[in-house]
Amino acid sequence: MKLLGINVLLYFYSLALFSQCGEYLDYKFKADSCYKKLLFNEASIYYRKCLNYREQQRVDYYYLSCCLIRVNKKDSALYFYKIGAKEGLHYYSLKDFSADTVIQNNANLKEWKKTISIVKRNTEKFVSKINSNTGLLQTILERKNSDQKYRYPGVTTLAANEKDSLWEIQKLFDKDNQEWLKKEIEQNGWPSISKVGQDGDNGAWLIAQHSDNDTAFQQYCLTILKKQLMQHDTNPKNIAYLEDRILINSNKEQVYGTQFEEVMKNNKVVDLKLKPTIDIECLNKRRISMGLEPIENYLEFARKRHVQD
Repeated sequence: MKLLGINVLLYFYSLALFSQCGEYLDYKFKADSCYKKLLFNEASIYYRKCLNYREQQRVDYYYLSCCLIRVNKKDSALYFYKIGAKEGLHYYSLKDFSADTVIQNNANLKEWKKTISIVKRNTEKFVSKINSNTGLLQTILERKNSDQKYRYPGVTTLAANEKDSLWEIQKLFDKDNQEWLKKEIEQNGWPSISKVGQDGDNGAWLIAQHSDNDTAFQQYCLTILKKQLMQHDTNPKNIAYLEDRILINSNKEQVYGTQFEEVMKNNKVVDLKLKPTIDIECLNKRRISMGLEPIENYLEFARKRHVQD
C-alpha cells in the first residue's frame, strides 16, 4: 500500500513537471516570436517569465540581455548576461561568437570585457568537446543522408513498381540505421546536443522517427529524449514528432498534429490532411508548448513542399 502511494505521488509529480515544462515552452515561444518581430520590450517580458521555471536555459539569459541592449538598458543587460556566462552560456562556434554584433559592440566597454571573455572560453570548451566527437557526428550525418535517400516529394507519383523498389531499398537503410543507433545508445548513451551538437542530436532523432517497424524502440528513444529535455539537451520539437509517430503507429490519435497523409488524384498529390488528432480546438496550444509553429503555418509549408500543381 505504501509503495502504491509513492507511485501515485511520483505520477502526479511527473505530470506537474511536464505541465510546468509546457508553460515554460509557451512563454519561450512567445518570447522568440516577439524577438523575431523586433518587439524587444515585449520579448524581454516573456524571457523574464521563462527564468521563473526550472526548465529555463542559459540562452534565455542571452536573449533577455540582447533585448535589454536594444531598448538601451545596458546595466540590466549585463546583469543577465553575467548570470548566463556563469551558468555556461556559449555559442555553437567561435565564428558565431565573433559575428554577434549585438554583444561585440560592447566588447570595448570595461564592465563587459570580463563577461564576454568568459563566454568565449565557454564556447572554446564546447567546440573542443564537439570536435572530439567529430567521428560520431560524421557517422550520424551520413546516416541521416541515407535516411532521406528516397524520402522526398514526388516519390509517391512514380510508377508503382519503381516506387515499391525504391521503398524496399529505403527500408534496408532504415533497418541498418536503427540497429546502429541501438548499439550507440547501449554503449555511449544518446548522441545529445552536448555531445554532437544540434545536427547530431537531430540526426539521431530522425533515425528513431523512422524506426516504424519497432515501436518499442521508438518508445524507448522517446523516454530518453524526455529525460534529455529536462537537461536542455535535445529539441522539444523532436519529442512532439516522435510521440505523434508512435501514437499513429499504434492506431491512436496524435497529440501535436505533426503527422499528415497525402491526398492523391490521378497519381498526383493534390492535398494534405492531418491524421487522426485529439482535441483539434486546443491543438495550437499544445503545439506552441513544444515550440512548434501554429498548425495553419505548418500545413501551408507542407503543402508547398508536397502538393503538385
